[in-house]
This record gives sequence, structure tokens and C-alpha cells, in this order.
Amino acid sequence: MQGFTYAMDRVAGEPVWPIGERAVDTATDVPVEVLYPTQPFPAKPPPFAGQGVSLEGANDPTYEFHALAMEEMKRFRLGPLFTPPSLLGTL
Repeated sequence: MQGFTYAMDRVAGEPVWPIGERAVDTATDVPVEVLYPTQPFPAKPPPFAGQGVSLEGANDPTYEFHALAMEEMKRFRLGPLFTPPSLLGTL
């Protein structure tokens, strides 16, 4: 899930608000994987969901569960929206 809302004029088919291209990370360790250097980001409205994964987002109902969640998350590649795939796995 990206969390973006793309609002389009249903008659003209054009975006209601601008949709710009932003540079994104293209570093991957997956053989022959070729990633596009930019991705679309609508100017409005703001995203309705989180966009990416970090250790700060680890589940924390108890100290023990939080520590376990963080330990498991460290096994994977974490990052913002459009984080490239990895042989480690990507969250």
C-alpha cells in the first residue's frame, strides 16, 4: 500500500492536483534487477497511511515483544516508500 490518493478529473482524465516525479533509491543487491530512478508523488492530498518501515515502528505492547520485533526487523532491509528489493528481504 502506498497511501496515496490520486484525484483525477473524470471528464478530461487529467490529475486534479499535480503529480510530480521524485528521485528514489535504486541500490539493490538483486541480480539483473533494474529500477526506475523516479516514482510518482501526488502534490495533494497528503498520504493517508504510513510510507515506509523503520525500527521506531516496531510493535511494542510489552518490552519483551518490542525487543523481539526489533530483532526480527533488523534481519531485513528497511526504508521509506519505494525502498528497493533485497536478497535479505525488504519490509
